[in-house]
Amino acid sequence: MFSIRNNVFETNSSSSHSIVMTKANTATQNKIDPGWKIQDGILNFKYWSDGLEFGRSPFDILADWFGRLRYAIASYGKDHVDDIREICQKHIIGFKDFNFPVIEYSDDEKEINYGYVDHQSSGLLQHFLDKNNISLEDFIFNDKFMVVVDGDEYHVFNRMMEANIINKDFIKKKVGIYND
Repeated sequence: MFSIRNNVFETNSSSSHSIVMTKANTATQNKIDPGWKIQDGILNFKYWSDGLEFGRSPFDILADWFGRLRYAIASYGKDHVDDIREICQKHIIGFKDFNFPVIEYSDDEKEINYGYVDHQSSGLLQHFLDKNNISLEDFIFNDKFMVVVDGDEYHVFNRMMEANIINKDFIKKKVGIYND
C-alpha cells in the first residue's frame, strides 16, 4: 500500500483518495453477468449509486468491478471511453455501450457528463497504474484493487479503524503493510 499523504493538514479540505492493492490476485476468470445494471446491452449511469463523481464525500470503498469502472471513467473522462468500452466488451456479458448522464445548460447547449475526480486526487489512477505497470483492464477487473474515497476533513476510513470497525490486523495480512 502506498501512502500518498500521511498526517498532513490540508487547508482546502479536499479529497484524499487512496488506491489499495492487496496481495491476493483475484482476476475475473469468466465474463461478468451484470444483472440489473445493463438493459439491452447498455450500462446506464443514471442512478445515484451509479454516479461518476468522486470528491471528498460521500465516503466509499470501491471494491468491485463496477466501482472501479466508474472511477476509471471519471478519472479519464472522454479521452479513454473508447478504450474502456472495448475492455468492457471483453468482460461483461451482453455489453454494448454506456449511457452517460447529460448536463443541459439550455435547450441548445448540452454536454455529456463523464464525471470527475476531485482536483486533489486527479491523476492518482494514472500515476498508480504507470508506477506499478498495471493495465487499466487489470485495475477494473481484478478484485485485488480497491479505491477508498474520503476527504481530508472527514478521514472516515481512519475513524473506522480507530473504532475497530475495520480490523487493522486483517489489513496488514491482506495488504502486507499498514502505516499507522
